Amino acid sequence: MRLAELVETSNAVAGVSGRLDKIERLAALLARLAPDEIEMAVAFLSGSSRQGRIGVGYSVISQARASATAATSTASSSTVVKTAPAARKRRSMSACSKDGPR
Repeated sequence: MRLAELVETSNAVAGVSGRLDKIERLAALLARLAPDEIEMAVAFLSGSSRQGRIGVGYSVISQARASATAATSTASSSTVVKTAPAARKRRSMSACSKDGPR
């Protein structure tokens, strides 16, 4: 079994709305697996790990996603830092009318 097969099946299941379509795609994957691979594949597809806790919390994942996004972004970090306060100020000013907050 290759991880790519699991990812492709997971994406295919997510891409269909019908329950029977989802079952068909999962069954096709499981039928191709060796008996000793089924437990690991089911754990992966259900979003759980075989070893239980892996020591990675939400904040670590969130930081990793932010780093990945920042690495692929075309704006430099100094541009983001300089423009963020101005954007926040514009948003807060647009939430107020002449007579005060809406």
